[in-house]
Amino acid sequence: MKTELKCFPCFIDDIIGGLELIEGDPEIRKLLTERVWSALNPPFDFEVTPSTYITKAHRVLKSYYGRDNLFSELRDKCNRAGIDVAQAVRREVSPLADKERFCRLVKWAIAGNELDFRTVGTGYQLTCEDFYRLLRETADKPLSLDESPLLFDSLPSVHRVLYVLDNVGEVALDALLIEEFLKMGIKVDVVYRGGAITSDVVLGDLDQVGITKLPVELVLAGPDTLGISFQEASPQFKSSLERADLTVAKGQANYYEFSRNFGSYRSRVVHLFRTKCDLVTTRFGFRGKVGIAAELREEFLGSRW
Repeated sequence: MKTELKCFPCFIDDIIGGLELIEGDPEIRKLLTERVWSALNPPFDFEVTPSTYITKAHRVLKSYYGRDNLFSELRDKCNRAGIDVAQAVRREVSPLADKERFCRLVKWAIAGNELDFRTVGTGYQLTCEDFYRLLRETADKPLSLDESPLLFDSLPSVHRVLYVLDNVGEVALDALLIEEFLKMGIKVDVVYRGGAITSDVVLGDLDQVGITKLPVELVLAGPDTLGISFQEASPQFKSSLERADLTVAKGQANYYEFSRNFGSYRSRVVHLFRTKCDLVTTRFGFRGKVGIAAELREEFLGSRW
């Protein structure tokens, strides 16, 4: 998906949310605001994905702090809450038959995607005390587009899955779905970001939720990009994408990249996410924020393609 004019209010909201977390000298805030706007300086390139701009903005904040200071506490809280939720979900789905359990875990993985603390409507002030209640409300609703039964039926012909993670917190629920692939004898490559940027998953998060203890191959996506970036992708990611029979991509930012580069890779791609805006939702035939479990194909690329 390419950037459109309607993306810019979200860019601004996201930047303001990050800047408001900066404490201390107000002059520092002003300085960083100037640097962020300079990084986003026109002329704008509408051929790139929306996440390209958010990545640029947050790299400015990181250049001042040197690491992910602004979000480290939120990231840790979300992971700890996610682990608690995942333990409850594991108990809930254990009596279910294989297909029913798989489809239920898909819904939980998508529900987790809704609680991104950098998302408009959720916000940087997210608290995780009622994490489980909010996720259950979402997991119990039907998905607007649910191809998880078809996905399950196709798995006997799948030998390797490339699982592209999205955010902290939900990664603990992704771990449960990854385990289902492993139980079927499918090899799994798990993709993480090379540096912390807002809520995106890094190697330390995989360790915190236990994915590093699973018999999977860990794949570096590239540097600190919001979602994966084909432009900045690591050789390891490119190689893994070529050898995968199926790619499972979490989150809207990863939809941006895979749809923008549709046709340039061999693997089938299934997207699991909660849409954040109508620019994306309408590509799937809906309005508002909805749950999607669907294989990417031309009909979901949007009118600008």
